[in-house]
Amino acid sequence: MELLIVGTCDRCQEEAKVSDAKEALSPEAAPDEFTKDNPIEGIYGRGIEILAEGSCNHLLQNSAWSNDCDPPTVLFACDNNCENARSLGCDDNDNWMAIPGPMYDADPDGLCGKNYWIYAIETGKVALGYVRDRSITRDQYEVSNGILATLGLPPDASFDGYVFDDPSFIRQLQD
Repeated sequence: MELLIVGTCDRCQEEAKVSDAKEALSPEAAPDEFTKDNPIEGIYGRGIEILAEGSCNHLLQNSAWSNDCDPPTVLFACDNNCENARSLGCDDNDNWMAIPGPMYDADPDGLCGKNYWIYAIETGKVALGYVRDRSITRDQYEVSNGILATLGLPPDASFDGYVFDDPSFIRQLQD
């Protein structure tokens, strides 16, 4: 399957842009020792189900944290408070994501805003997202509808894929 790099991420950090992924597709970028049976560091959730976090409206209606704000506002873990949440807003087309709870809890300050690449096995597409939330799950990532659209998947779809923080691994997923 040919890998397709699509989309942009306006709020992602400068060092992880789609151009990095396209450069990572060069033959020189893939280490010789990688095989599908030889996992490598930097790829998280190898072939796991990645969940849809839901639309902004869904989060507003169903998140206990969002209801703590007056007026109710979508409040992501990385927003820290209602004022920040209102300032940043919630956009279904944005590329925010939630990381597994224990992973977030280990280093919330270091992970908020961190970029991750999300690969959908079904479509062979890659999207760039940034951490804005803590998943209520112990071991699953959740992504926005914006990431789902970039991956060519319908809103609120869960899918099998990979999450990783180094664009050089994109080339390896083609093998």
